[in-house]
Amino acid sequence: MVGLVVDGQARAYPINILNWHEAINDELGQVPVCVIYCPLCDSVSVVDRRLGDKTLEFGISGLLSNSNVLLYDRVDQALWSQVKLAAISGPHVGQSLKHLDQWTITSKAAWLEEHPESTFVSYETGYRRQYSQSPYQSYFRTDDLMFPVDESDDRLANKISVIGVQFGDITKAYTFGAILKAPDGILEDRLGDQTVRLAATENPLAVRVIEVPDEAQVVHAFWFAWQAYHPKTELVQVTGSTEPKHIIAGDAGG
Repeated sequence: MVGLVVDGQARAYPINILNWHEAINDELGQVPVCVIYCPLCDSVSVVDRRLGDKTLEFGISGLLSNSNVLLYDRVDQALWSQVKLAAISGPHVGQSLKHLDQWTITSKAAWLEEHPESTFVSYETGYRRQYSQSPYQSYFRTDDLMFPVDESDDRLANKISVIGVQFGDITKAYTFGAILKAPDGILEDRLGDQTVRLAATENPLAVRVIEVPDEAQVVHAFWFAWQAYHPKTELVQVTGSTEPKHIIAGDAGG
């Protein structure tokens, strides 16, 4: 599940559904949001769909860049990159939407324990899909990529999951191992004069964004995808440790 809280309202978005549709346009706490998931990059981000006087609605273009899904907005027919964190065509090229930070990737049981009042996106989507099955299971079992990327960096294996944060000219990637090893599983770091706080648990394996600067953009992604777009990123990891298996794992397990 991708769990989201906006203005005190909680809702969960099953990865089983996102595996097939990749973007869900929604409204939560009177805020128009889009929850985005690219299976090839195991990448999750949540954006506010408002930009100036427009409220955008996103669809999936069918195009990829650095193996990452390119969305299009139905207002301007412009392309947006999830992991690059910006529009790559149209009137807002180079601009980013506001990235929301009150999200968690976790299990259904753990989410309900913390948010018993939460609503859920229904499996009654109007489409005939095998939501109980993931079409990407074999892809997640290896470190191989389906498509080439512009940059590669062997500091981590391709499919190690990180939380990538961009704030102005600063880009950092935080591994789950680094977060888990922090006191009480809460990693606190500085981005310039601002604070970032990330939390993780091992059983169940889950990650949560607690605090980032207001203007920061945040995405959960495989290492290969983050560094392809942000090759100068600083990497925060625990030297010599074995990174835990990524959370989503392509198994459509809720």
